[in-house]
Formats: sequence, structure tokens, C-alpha cells
Amino acid sequence: MEQLTSGEMKSTLENFECCNTNQDVDFNTKYKNCTDCSNRDVFSRILKQRTGGNWNKQNSQKRAIQSVAISLVIAVWMFVLQTASATPYREIAILLDQERVPYLSRPAGSENPPIVSNGNGHSNFSGKIDAVQKEVNQLISVLNATNTPQVSNSLANPGSSATGTFVPPPTGDKVKELENEMKKMKEDIRKLLETSSLSEEDRSRLARLESSVEILQKLLDAQRLQSREKMEELEKMIQGLIGTIKILMREIDELKNRAAANDEEKKLNGLPLECIAAVKSHDFVTAERKLQEINDDSRINMIVNKVYEYQQSNFDLVLKFGDSISDKHRSLLIFKALNYELLSNGHKDAQRMIKLIESLRKGILNQPSSSSQLKQETQVFENELINSLKPVVKEKLKNGMLNNYYETNVEITTLSNSVYRISAELFRNLLTEVVNEVYGRIDTKRLLFYVRSHTFLEQTISGYDAVFRKIRYSNNDSLFSLAYYVKDAIASTNYARLDAYSKSTLNNIKNSLPVSVRNAVFSSKVCIVNVKYPKNLYASGKYLHDRPRRHVFTAMPGNNEVGNQEDRWTLKRENDYFFIYNVAHREYMYSPSDYKDFKQGKDRRKVFTWTAGDSFDSCRWYIEPFGDNVEIKSVERSEYLYTSNTYTHKRYNQKMFTWIPKAPVGNGLWKIEDCSN
Repeated sequence: MEQLTSGEMKSTLENFECCNTNQDVDFNTKYKNCTDCSNRDVFSRILKQRTGGNWNKQNSQKRAIQSVAISLVIAVWMFVLQTASATPYREIAILLDQERVPYLSRPAGSENPPIVSNGNGHSNFSGKIDAVQKEVNQLISVLNATNTPQVSNSLANPGSSATGTFVPPPTGDKVKELENEMKKMKEDIRKLLETSSLSEEDRSRLARLESSVEILQKLLDAQRLQSREKMEELEKMIQGLIGTIKILMREIDELKNRAAANDEEKKLNGLPLECIAAVKSHDFVTAERKLQEINDDSRINMIVNKVYEYQQSNFDLVLKFGDSISDKHRSLLIFKALNYELLSNGHKDAQRMIKLIESLRKGILNQPSSSSQLKQETQVFENELINSLKPVVKEKLKNGMLNNYYETNVEITTLSNSVYRISAELFRNLLTEVVNEVYGRIDTKRLLFYVRSHTFLEQTISGYDAVFRKIRYSNNDSLFSLAYYVKDAIASTNYARLDAYSKSTLNNIKNSLPVSVRNAVFSSKVCIVNVKYPKNLYASGKYLHDRPRRHVFTAMPGNNEVGNQEDRWTLKRENDYFFIYNVAHREYMYSPSDYKDFKQGKDRRKVFTWTAGDSFDSCRWYIEPFGDNVEIKSVERSEYLYTSNTYTHKRYNQKMFTWIPKAPVGNGLWKIEDCSN
């Protein structure tokens, strides 16, 4: 190796910045101070040239121990630095600001007490930094007390053999334990470092600790090997340092857990807001993903509340969100929360409840993938909705009928159709209740008109059935209106498409009608028979009152004058009255004027058929139900038709009159029979 002259060595030493001096001082000190110097090689050459290239071999054991110690202390320093950096800001504030009691001096392995201040306003964390500083200072003191080894005449690197082969420094069990502890802490400290910050006070402490470690490093560089006794002493001190670090580790673990909990809490607090924003933006895919990340079903009520925001206009938005959720259990929770918003805000609306029911059926109840338990829970909720729906719908339908806008109100039509779609049985029950409550408060024919105005024939049939149950035994002339409505329904093209229940209902009504009413409506030809004197009403082909007027009689026993079809009649209904039309003569029966020749005394008006042609006002008759029989009354005269047992014609015919006093007559009860064949 090239030798340096005295002048070159002096010039080099004077120009070394890392030596912090231009004086020709002890080379050993120069060498120590220039540990980090980039020109240490040159300095080494000078030192080797001065010492003859040999180290003091008697100090080689001490230098090996120094190498181990410096590695351990640097590891301690890295641990402390990373721990401080990784402490969450919020926890640092707690440690620095709250009044606590220090416990760093507790023996290793003892229970970790609550985080407290040391009474001087410093956090326990700061105290732990000070404890590590103290342990390092003690190591420095011990090492300073050791004589600085003389530099031998060898420039071989510490830890190397004379042949250049690396000789690992001896390490005790305690040293290994310290290294293992450092390794375990490394990953946890790294995680904390990513999310935490330090107070200025702790930064200052750590700076002082850093300086101390640098001093310790330089001392250990110069005193790597020590006597066995010194090694034992150092190991005891290292054991104390390990205990101190373990105490600090326990607190770090606690802070780490708190930090993780805080992060999770912040995440959970933030996710619902993100979910709400996504729903409001109609981004249901993102909203569902956020809901999955929350993984807390108790937050669903809050989310729905914030999206609904007391505005009925937001109902459809929340409903669509619930429909879009793939997790049907959470869909159910969203629907329940939405229903709660309706009820709590006074927005109890029939159409919205119907929409909820439809979503339940479409998204859950009708899905094969839905579990039986989920379907059962959904069915219970649907029943609750239906029970809430019934009074709302019932009130609207009833008000429509009572206030005469039932058949023209679009809302009522839409509501009726919606209810029928979700449940035909529910609609039947509701309409029956409405009919029961309005019957007698409005005209029955008007009630039937409302019932007939429904969109679907099945709805109308339900209404017919409800009205019929009220008027079956009432002798109400609306029975004829109902009977004709039933007849039209059976004759309609939609009849074939009706469900079995509706067909059965129509036929039950028809067959349960009073006999005379049913025959009057459903028979093509009828016979009109007097109940008291069981004889058929007929128009005589043999006897005319005058040219345009034909006598009408009831035939007595033994009468052979009744011609073919003369006792057959067709009943033609118009509005609320009938035209009674003789099949044989094709003439309308009528009640004549007050002309004296048309009367039999002052109380009886004769009855004829009009031979001159078409019908006119006096041809109109009311047919009023009376059980299974009927009474027949002239619309024009308001007089009841009856047969006389006093006034006869040619012995075999009883004359027909209307009773001018206008009251019903005992002989005026009639039965209408089916004579179609």
C-alpha cells in the first residue's frame, strides 16, 4: 500500500470536515470522530501507518461486545422512533394532556395499568421515551467508565480475523432476546407510523435520545470488547431495557387497538353517508356495496330516514333502492323502514302501501330463492300492510259513493284496480263493507250503478253480490236492475274468461233471485198468473172494446176461448218500467184515459191492449217485487192492476181493472212464470 508522507497526513487531517478540528490530536480520537466520514479510508491509512497496522489484541473481546451492543441500541432507537411516529395523533394528545401516573418502572410482565399522566403534564408515552433515554444513558455511563482501548498496530476491521474472515461477535441469551423483541415490534410499529403524528415535546425528547445513541455508538465503536464481568453487567442492563420495552410494547398494542377501533368507527360513520349519497344519485349499485361494507342492519333505518327526508316525493326513490338490493333480507328491512317513515310523517297513503305490497311480492314472496323463514317474515309484514290499507281504501271508496263521484274519480278507479290486482279477495271484502255502510244512505239503483262502473267484470260481480245480499228479501225494485245486470254479464263476451269464482257468483245470484223477478228477466216469454185466482192474464182475440182496443181478461175454469199464445207475454224493460207485450196479437197492454166508457164505476179503470200500433206513455207499467210474486202498477195512473171476482164477461172471463184509489188490491198479486216453451 502506498505510504503517506508526514506533510500529506497533516494536510489530510486538517481538511477533514468530519474531524471538527484542524489540530493534530490523538489519532484514535480522530478515527472515532470520523466514523461517518467519507474519507475514512484515507484516515485509516494514516492510522495504520502511525500504528504499524496492528490492533491491540487484548481489547478484541471488548470490541466484539461493543459491536453487539451498538446493534441492540440502534434497534432500540429504531423501535422508539417508530413507536413515537406511529402513535395516533388523538392518542398522543391524550397522553400529553391528561393527568396520569407513570408506571414505566413497573417490572416486566406486570399488568399494564390505565394510560395516565406523570403529574407534570407529560403523557405516559413521553415517560416511556424518557425511560429508554435513561437506559441508554446508563449504558453510555458504563462504557465511558471503561478505559478507551489503545489503537494497535493493525488496521483490520473489528469483527474480522487476521486472515480477513468475519468472526461474529459473541452474543448472550439476553442479547438474542432483545433482538427478537425488536423484530416482533417492527411490523406493528410500521402500521402505527402510517396513521399517527408526534407532539413537539416528544419530538424534542426523541432528538435528544438520537444524540445519546450517536454518542453511545461512538463509544461502542471504540470499546467493542469488554471483560466477561462487564458483559454480565451489560446483559443485566439489557434485561432491564427489555423489560422497559415490553411495558412500552403493551401500551403500543393498546394504542394500536384503539387506533384500529377509531379507524373502524370513522369508516362506519362515513359509509352510511356515502350510501345515502349514492341512493340520492340513483347509483344503487354503489349504494348496495356501501351497505354491504357497513354490515350493520341497524343503520338501515337511518339511511332510509335521511333519503326520505320527510318528503313524500322521495318514496319512489327509496322503493327503487329496496327493489334493487340483491340481499332480500335487507330489502325487507328497507321496506319496513320506508313504511315507518310513511306512518310517522302522516303520509299513510293507500297507493304507496299498495306499491310496498307489490314490491314485497315481486322481490321476495314470488322468488323461489327466498328462504321459507324470509317468506314467512315477509308475509307477516304484508298482512300488517293490508290491515293498515283496508281502512284507508274503505274510506275513499265510501266517500266516493256518498258524495256522488265514485264512477268519475280517477283516483278511486286507480285505487280499486290496484287493490284488486294485489288481492281479489281483499277487494271483495272491502267493497262488501263499503256497500253495507252506504246501503240505505243512497239510492240502491245508484249504488248498483257505482258497482257497475268498475274496470274489471270480476270487480263488478263482487259488487253485485254485495248489493244482492242487502236487497234479496227487501222487495226493492232494484232487484230487477240487478237481475238485468247479471243477465248482461252472463251474456257478455268476457264471461267465458271469468274465473270459476266469478262465474259461480253470477249463477248463484241468478238462481237466488225471487222467482217472478228471475222469470221476468231471463225468460223470453212469460205467463202472468193471478195469485188469488190462479188464472192467466190474456188478450182476447174474440172480444174488442172498440176497434183500437182489445179486452184483457183472466180466464175462468172451462174457458175454451183462449187462443194460441194469447196468454203469452213479453216483458220489455226501459229505464225503471216495463212494456207488457202480447205475443199472439203483438199489442201493448195499457191503462186508458178517464173517459167514462173506460171505467167500471168510479174506482175501476178498464185495461186493454192497443191494437193501433206502437206503445205510448199509458203502456208503461211498474212491476214491483213482493217476495216471489209481484204487483203491477200503471206508471201513468199510479193504479194497481187486479182481477175482479165480481165483474165477469160472458161467464168465463174475469174483467181486468186498475184500482183508481191507487192503493194495492188483494186481487192484485201476480206470479210471473216462464212460458218460453
